[in-house]
Amino acid sequence: MDIQQQLLEKFKNFIENYIDELKVEQQDQLMRFLQLLTETNLIHNLVSFKTFEELVFRHAADSLCALPIINRIIKEKNIAAPSIVDVGSGGGFPAIPLKIFLPQSRFLLVESVGKKCVFLKEASAALGFENFRVENIRAEEIGRASDCREKFDFATSRALSGFNSNLEFISPFVKPGGLCIIYKSDKYKDELINAENALRKLNLKLLEIFSYEIPLETETKKFNLLVLEKTGHTQNTYPRRTGIPEKNPL
Repeated sequence: MDIQQQLLEKFKNFIENYIDELKVEQQDQLMRFLQLLTETNLIHNLVSFKTFEELVFRHAADSLCALPIINRIIKEKNIAAPSIVDVGSGGGFPAIPLKIFLPQSRFLLVESVGKKCVFLKEASAALGFENFRVENIRAEEIGRASDCREKFDFATSRALSGFNSNLEFISPFVKPGGLCIIYKSDKYKDELINAENALRKLNLKLLEIFSYEIPLETETKKFNLLVLEKTGHTQNTYPRRTGIPEKNPL
């Protein structure tokens, strides 16, 4: 068994804890995406990684750890056509791995960096995605658009700004009763303590903290998903003008 096959087997063993079945076409799509990203990353710095194994586990496998939460809510609420917005999509994590495993879902990717948007659109075309929209725009701007505001069942964000400003960026997209899912390291506890005001003003309630471990090359590292429910409509005040949420967090 060569190194790539060993890596694939390791990935299969990991991801089977989070999905019912790993289909061959999903595995192939994910590998095609990661190869395309690896090639493009040599020209444009889209994602930080040193080895292909790091890309597979730190980024792709990590992205897919939200699947049990999303699938559970889809089933509980009987959502026929789930809608997911990913804010600060970067090189495609978590949105593209999630789309591969949630093909029936409608996705909106919001990314302010042009070269990253070009890649996201190229990857979408190469993978044959449908209902997959990429917008090169700031979240503060598109979060006020009538076709985006409070139109989504789920919002995700990974490696995006400070926690309070992150909440202000993503919550306006979510329907009342929908979920915000934020990927965090183990340093989230102080951020949660300081988020009381933001949670109140944005009508958000912490539902659960889902912790999991990612097998990296030299160690196994713990990460977390903060799952917040939107309990009411977003006030017209939010999101504030471009730059203000980061300069003056709630």
